[in-house]
Amino acid sequence: MMLSVLAVLGMVLAGITDSDAATGEDLTGYGAVNEINIAPGYQWTYTATFPEDLEDGTETTLKINEMGGIATMGLTDHTLQISRIPESMAGKRYNLVIEAVHAESGQTAHQWIRINVTNSMTVDHTGCINEIIKGASQNITLTATGGIGDISWKVKTGTTLPAGLALSGNKVTGTPTQLGKNTINLTATSTQGESKDLTIEFTVFSKIVGGSAETVNAIKGTAIKPTAAITNGSDIGVTWAVTSGSFPTGITHNASTGVVSGTYTGTTAGQSVVTLTGTATNGPAQTATKKVTINYEPEFSITGGDGTILTYKGNTPKVVAFSISGQHTAITWSTTAISGISISQDGKLTISGSTAVGSGTVAVTAKSAAGQTQVKNVQYTVEDTLSITGPDKLVATAGIPSSQTYTVTGGSSNTVQVGSNTYNGGLTFSDGKLHVSFPTAHASEKVTLTATSAAGQTATKDVNVVVYSAIGFNSVPGADGIIAFVK
Repeated sequence: MMLSVLAVLGMVLAGITDSDAATGEDLTGYGAVNEINIAPGYQWTYTATFPEDLEDGTETTLKINEMGGIATMGLTDHTLQISRIPESMAGKRYNLVIEAVHAESGQTAHQWIRINVTNSMTVDHTGCINEIIKGASQNITLTATGGIGDISWKVKTGTTLPAGLALSGNKVTGTPTQLGKNTINLTATSTQGESKDLTIEFTVFSKIVGGSAETVNAIKGTAIKPTAAITNGSDIGVTWAVTSGSFPTGITHNASTGVVSGTYTGTTAGQSVVTLTGTATNGPAQTATKKVTINYEPEFSITGGDGTILTYKGNTPKVVAFSISGQHTAITWSTTAISGISISQDGKLTISGSTAVGSGTVAVTAKSAAGQTQVKNVQYTVEDTLSITGPDKLVATAGIPSSQTYTVTGGSSNTVQVGSNTYNGGLTFSDGKLHVSFPTAHASEKVTLTATSAAGQTATKDVNVVVYSAIGFNSVPGADGIIAFVK
């Protein structure tokens, strides 16, 4: 059987030219050399043939054998067999000359063979990334040198490729999905039956995970709600550090989890934007970030709106200003949902004349950007329309106190005043009545009653007041009267 002939690798046996090493004989006299490549561990067999009429009676011998005592070989019945070439012979060349002698005719022929012992098969690979991040791909090229014949690759019997990888020809490609150590076990086999195993190992590390942007509110003296922990694989050992911005006093972060927590201890208000960067301490270099916005401030209070806010039905809107004491971030104002009552974002509360008549409470709420909420409950009263009713005229008798009832409706905490008059204090109003007490007759005089509510609402009533003299007879019947007879 003829073996596949590999390219001659330039192997040169020291001291061996085209001459017999033992005798110095010039081998070129034995005809053209036949180059044979063979690797350690292989067997080579060659059977010499001759013209049919010379087959019988032709004897063959090894005239020159440079492999003698090294390899197992023999020449029997014109067949040369070489086997068990040791590794020590790799890279060397050896000359053999077969001599054929036909006894009857005396003819002699020679066949010169040069055995080039190649290296045994070796296997290796290129392109493997020893440490990769999950999601990264591998592109591994398998190589085999030495040996004889064409090489094919397969997954070693009893093993499987790591998940995500595939073997095609001399390539292992794909994206591994299994974290940790991955092992590839392969076998290279030549067409002549030589095989070598190849083991490739690499490690897949978790991909670092960042965190979503978060906003936290920090009010002095109150622990903030901690931000979410950032979960990463323990295999990469992520450490978190501040790479942009700074935390307000009392706020910090956990270097292992990225959690931001603490209690603000400062006295000013403001906003801090902090970037945390996580760095993997194991495996390939990789980083991730998380942005945290902190709104911080001390406690504040609402000022304004003390006492009861008074207005009346149909009045122009009543506006009361509120403000904040102490430092704070941006304030948003709101109130209880009551028809006719509203508050502007500059803290001005408006109670319109359309607000329902009556008394109530409105909650004024100030909320800061830091999430601090303060509430002030404010009392308010909306008066009904004020009016005063009663007779248009008050008649009295000189020297006799007299009074007349007048009814005040609407308003709140109403008072009634008597307008200017000439009664010199003889006219007063109390207990819902207009009182008159004057010693002498007084001509009719128009007097105005004015009712005033707590909200400043007014109503008037005009009353004509007259004081008459006490009735009596100014004359006495006398004898001087004429008594006439009347027929």
